[in-house]
Amino acid sequence: MGRGLKLPPYCDHYVDRHGKPRYYFRRTKQSPRIALPEAPWSPEFMAAHAAALKGHVALPPVIGAERSPGGTLNAAIVAYYGSSHFTEGLGATTQKNRRYALDAFRCERGEGGNGVARGERQLAQLDRAHLGKIVGKLKAGKQHAMIKALKPFFDFCVGQMLMKDNPAIGLTLAKKPKTQGHYSWTERDIERFSRRHPVGTTAHLAMAIMLYTGLRISDARLFGPEHVYDGMVRVRPKKTSRTTGNVVEFRLHPDLQRVLRATKVIGVKTYIVSERRKPFAEGGLSNKMRDWCDEAGLPECSAHGLRKAIVRRMLEAGATEYQVAAVTGHADLDEIRTYARGISNARLGTAAIDLIQVGK
Repeated sequence: MGRGLKLPPYCDHYVDRHGKPRYYFRRTKQSPRIALPEAPWSPEFMAAHAAALKGHVALPPVIGAERSPGGTLNAAIVAYYGSSHFTEGLGATTQKNRRYALDAFRCERGEGGNGVARGERQLAQLDRAHLGKIVGKLKAGKQHAMIKALKPFFDFCVGQMLMKDNPAIGLTLAKKPKTQGHYSWTERDIERFSRRHPVGTTAHLAMAIMLYTGLRISDARLFGPEHVYDGMVRVRPKKTSRTTGNVVEFRLHPDLQRVLRATKVIGVKTYIVSERRKPFAEGGLSNKMRDWCDEAGLPECSAHGLRKAIVRRMLEAGATEYQVAAVTGHADLDEIRTYARGISNARLGTAAIDLIQVGK
């Protein structure tokens, strides 16, 4: 293997049924395998390894897929990854999530781990009954997550005449337990966080940006002077950049403007910067936000909870769902209604009564 039997970090290999070594990247035992080229330490291998280390979604297709037996699940997935349905039709975050789910699905082996990896089997063997058995072993949440990734993939396969129909359609899935999802910050939480991380700190700046813009953490970490002009905020959300392509545009809140002016350390390209005065990586800011919340004694709070908090604030103030969507970029108003579960009924009820004119 070029440099003996040693492989780069997180790399391993197995021998397929044809006697050929297959190399893959796997950060933990719970992580899915990411296929790597067949020549360890080659430029192509190391480029793929570097991309996997960074969690990059645009990983090269599985090398050797063109030599895979025709009609296998592996070959179909590689074709899907290289198609415009995947590369142009899905946002970067969605691509990453779909890769994670599909790679885990195709790498799974039979019971006891002695069977052939599912990806090496013929795609035509995967009918609705077979898929139902696979899904039936999972908990409700994982069932829905798997089908969410598999349905569009099978649609692609049907369109390419690799399958006659989509086996994921018509499956009866277990009902997911009703939850509130990510915890929505309350006004008391925001006050407590602000006491521990006052105006002027990077922690408060990060909290304020997400609270007064509703940006997801993937966009908040990149938020900078280029997104603010004439007192307005204008951002194209990363998650929907390849789907709706919508741009959110609204007035910069005075409280956020005050925080920006008062923050001691602020970046040139991005407002939020690390201790090294460089932009945070997406995972880095998420982890740092977790630390800041824990320091404030708020273990249940998270970055995404701030997005829910601004929705709550706007609805409590009387904003319509369409007005909220103009700020958050939601294309589906049902998601806003889900976020609305945390709003104060007392405040809304009082506002509704106040709308009734005296003497009427």
